[in-house]
Amino acid sequence: MATGGGLLRTLDPYENLDIFDAQNLQMNDSYRASCNAVIDRLVKFLQNNVQLKVKEVVKTESVGILSLIVSLHDAWKNCNLLDDLYLYLSSHITQRTMHRPSAVYDEMLKSEDLRPYYSASLVKLQLKFVKVLPAKVMSLIRLVKHWRKSELPSGSGVGRWPTSYILELIVIRKWEDAGRPERFDLKRGLHSFLQALVNYRDLKVVWDQNYNRLYTQHRPPYVIDPANPFNNVMDRCDVWDDVAQYARKTLKWSLFQGLKSTETSRAW
Repeated sequence: MATGGGLLRTLDPYENLDIFDAQNLQMNDSYRASCNAVIDRLVKFLQNNVQLKVKEVVKTESVGILSLIVSLHDAWKNCNLLDDLYLYLSSHITQRTMHRPSAVYDEMLKSEDLRPYYSASLVKLQLKFVKVLPAKVMSLIRLVKHWRKSELPSGSGVGRWPTSYILELIVIRKWEDAGRPERFDLKRGLHSFLQALVNYRDLKVVWDQNYNRLYTQHRPPYVIDPANPFNNVMDRCDVWDDVAQYARKTLKWSLFQGLKSTETSRAW
């Protein structure tokens, strides 16, 4: 995998973002094999060294990042009550979440205090939602994650900035608004995404693949997790005004010279 050392802010208007993505952001076979080897060693360690029995391991690649999800079979060990509850919920309702998510949402609706402990059971629905995206959208998501890493502040004491997942969902919605094109200009897609951040107060994003709107009673702005109707992912960030400022500055880069918001809001 390339190091991502190239910076978007240095690009000229005529430069091709597909080439930038291929040369700087895409995971190559060597890096993928290295990540797989590390995860395989971790899986073996979990299976052989932890007190809790591993029921299932889900290994997934999400836009250039390999991650690991572990479901535990035996939750009732010497843990405190909340840890026990979390492990119990994650191990006992994951399977039926995939077949009858509405039953899980009904339980979450009744028990507001326990909703965070259902999150592990919903991970597969999140993965399923992203897995069907065209390769071009994944390229745009890589560009957005690169922008986040290179341009937004990080570290402690600087507020809670948006996670990659939040930005990923905003990208997906803007792509849907543009008509779900299989092929499009990455520069226009990135421009449209940045405009959405500038106008973040207007975001009202919800999907209905897994639930109906009866569960989603949120005040705008909101971007509701496609797997969890009670989770407005925008709440994880408390510096949206600052994010909008960074996006506004980015739109002034020479890369976007000649583009207008009215041109990129719909047609990519």
